[in-house]
Amino acid sequence: MGEEMRKFALVIVLALAGCGVEITETYTPDAADSVVAGTSSDSVEVTDVTMDVCSLTAQRQWDYGEGASATIDAAISCADGQRMARRDILGGDGEPLYTFSAPVEHVAVLAWAESDDALFAAFAEWADHDPRWTSTAALPPFDQQAEFPFYPGTADQAVYDAWRAGDYPMDCFIQGMESQMCVAMIDGEAVEMGVQSFPG
Repeated sequence: MGEEMRKFALVIVLALAGCGVEITETYTPDAADSVVAGTSSDSVEVTDVTMDVCSLTAQRQWDYGEGASATIDAAISCADGQRMARRDILGGDGEPLYTFSAPVEHVAVLAWAESDDALFAAFAEWADHDPRWTSTAALPPFDQQAEFPFYPGTADQAVYDAWRAGDYPMDCFIQGMESQMCVAMIDGEAVEMGVQSFPG
């Protein structure tokens, strides 16, 4: 076979039950570990396929209004020996509306994973949406007194109150070891509503 051997990629797709998140991992094996002696170039057997947690991606469509949608694009990549988590909100034409990036060890659900399999599952959870926080109407009052408070993205109470009253569609995700970020779509723009703290 030699040079005639065609390189190929094995794509592993996990479709999460009950949601529209699709996670894709692409693995391209070397010829030495992917071909069993005696097989033809049209029939290649893959062996010892391992998960590459440095190239995980997930996409979810966010239909946040009548005829309006965005794409939540999440990924884990590796650079300089460090795993990085990224989460983008992309507009209908693919334009970036919001970007979040942090080392995996700084994001609670990802940092708690103790194996590659666990990280894969944790990434699936992280890439999905929090069903409890889907609208700005769910935000607590500006002067909330709570053990684990919400920290508004603005110091102007009138602006914050208008956000809550507007009942805008909102997407929240874990962004730290003890907090999650909430981002709302307001007049076609992604706006940080603030950070909800939780016990670490």
